[in-house]
Amino acid sequence: MPNDIRTYIVFVMIFNAIVLILALVTGDTARIILTIIWTVAVGIIYSQLVKKKNWARIALIIITFPIGLILALSQEAKLYVLQKG
Repeated sequence: MPNDIRTYIVFVMIFNAIVLILALVTGDTARIILTIIWTVAVGIIYSQLVKKKNWARIALIIITFPIGLILALSQEAKLYVLQKG
């Protein structure tokens, strides 16, 4: 797995953790539920990205927009999912 994809996923998960902590502190039930659902979705899509599914790269770009543009512009990530392996 290319380093830029790992860095991107770590950044997204840290962001999710911060949002979840803030939601827990404020007691915002809807935000807590949405953050958990979104985190699970990112995890599932990431597991497909590890299997080199290009649709997963595109899905991550879309659901994490505008941060997803980092992944969209990464030539290394694109080449990784296009490899046969």
